[in-house]
Amino acid sequence: MKKIFVFTMLLISTRSFTQTQGTVPIFNSDLTSNPVILIDFDGHYVTGTPWNWNGPINAAPSGLSNAVMKEIIASVAADYRIFQVNITTDPSEYNAAPAASRMRVIVTTTSDWYGSAGGVAYVGSYSWGDDTPCWVFSALLSYDAKKIAEAISHEAGHTLGLQHQSKYDSLCNKLGEYNTGSGNFTSGWSPIMGVSYYTNVSTWMKGSNTISCGTVQDDIATIAGYPNNLTIRTDDVGNTLSTAKTLTLGAAISADGVISTISDKDVFAVTTTTLTRLNLTVSPESVDGVEKSANLNIKLSLLNKNGAVIKAYTPASLGASIDTTLKAARYFLLVEGVGSSYIPDYGSVGKYMIRGSAVATSSLATPVSLTGTVTGTMHNLQWSVEPDIIVTDVEVLQSADGKSFTPVQHFQAGTSEFSNHLAKPSTIYYQVKVTDDAEIEHYSKVISLSGIGSSELSVLANAADRSLRIQMPDAGDYEIFGSNGQLYQRGKLYMGTNLVYVRGNQKGIFVMKTVSKSGLIPIKFIFP
Repeated sequence: MKKIFVFTMLLISTRSFTQTQGTVPIFNSDLTSNPVILIDFDGHYVTGTPWNWNGPINAAPSGLSNAVMKEIIASVAADYRIFQVNITTDPSEYNAAPAASRMRVIVTTTSDWYGSAGGVAYVGSYSWGDDTPCWVFSALLSYDAKKIAEAISHEAGHTLGLQHQSKYDSLCNKLGEYNTGSGNFTSGWSPIMGVSYYTNVSTWMKGSNTISCGTVQDDIATIAGYPNNLTIRTDDVGNTLSTAKTLTLGAAISADGVISTISDKDVFAVTTTTLTRLNLTVSPESVDGVEKSANLNIKLSLLNKNGAVIKAYTPASLGASIDTTLKAARYFLLVEGVGSSYIPDYGSVGKYMIRGSAVATSSLATPVSLTGTVTGTMHNLQWSVEPDIIVTDVEVLQSADGKSFTPVQHFQAGTSEFSNHLAKPSTIYYQVKVTDDAEIEHYSKVISLSGIGSSELSVLANAADRSLRIQMPDAGDYEIFGSNGQLYQRGKLYMGTNLVYVRGNQKGIFVMKTVSKSGLIPIKFIFP
């Protein structure tokens, strides 16, 4: 015997106006699935169901444009992506589905037969097998795509056995029939079975439902379980290094996947044969290609060949991006759904898209930046490390020729500067090595600092871009000579900081002569 429970969707507006009905787009989210949820936009004649207490209902079309219908369909399909069910607008797919494995959601302007509500459904009616539909009232929802999509997923959820997710205080006093979630529209979350009109992100939830504070409803388990049998999709990407899916690299990278459960972790194998710049973004499925009506908050990690984390990317937005340069080796990308300050980890599941590029490059990016200044015979170093690197050790290296480096001193994580006092003025090359918590070593670029025995004039040479940063106490001139005495270039210097680029690609020892009120000062530097 059926237990008849009727649940309505909260109505937040009674504003009504006429709309022109558009052509209903034919859509199927998964033609391989037998269970079906039909979104019926073009009207339907309903008779012989528990809704017909006052006779037949001749439901009018939804009054929605083609573009609005497409947005609604995309949002509902994303909500049900992890389940083996076809979200469709094709009546023939509904008619071909088993009677006890289908639901018609009628989106209509006809609501006077029921009253004021966003929608209404019989709880558990999905498996009744008698074509009892559920309803969403488009005019009462102001023809708004976001609200109608949320109402469709909500009412279909009722037919699959779900009660409302409600809100209680710490003493189990019921604060509201509908859990409203947290945060604002662009940066917030709400449960699909609560009221989800007001936030960008809405997900399934495990929490106290309307029956009582102690009655915990697991939305996903209820939908996937008996008698609905909308089982969770088979994992499409391996969860381990040995079962990783190969990600094909090139000028246009494209791959999709589904985080189907809370514990699902998708692993992709990446192999580079030369120095390669990898630039890609992993985005959740959404109706606008960004984040609207998304369900998944993504964490992206780059692993080395042994599975140690090189970098983890968990930005403030729902998607994650990586832009780094990789040496020739085997790597892995790990994609997983995680919670955030407002999104519970439980419902962070769904489809994602990987898009980007991997192209050969001649320069190696580094997460460690190094700069330096000279004060007399004191070399002052300052460095910074990208915030997603968890530092365990820092080591300053030095060299007299820019090729053979020896350690100067170790520092604990958090240290960012060091001063090296020289016994006499000399040119020293420096590099900083940072070790992270995965025992991966990251090196800064090499810089050179000159020791000129003057507390007023300082020079910083950078061999990477052949630049000289010259701090002048007053204006003057400069000339640059090679080791053979050949004049390469000359120019003017101004009081303060000057940036001079040495032309050509010559390497070796150079001498720069500065002439100012301070006199003629020769400075030696090396471009290895």
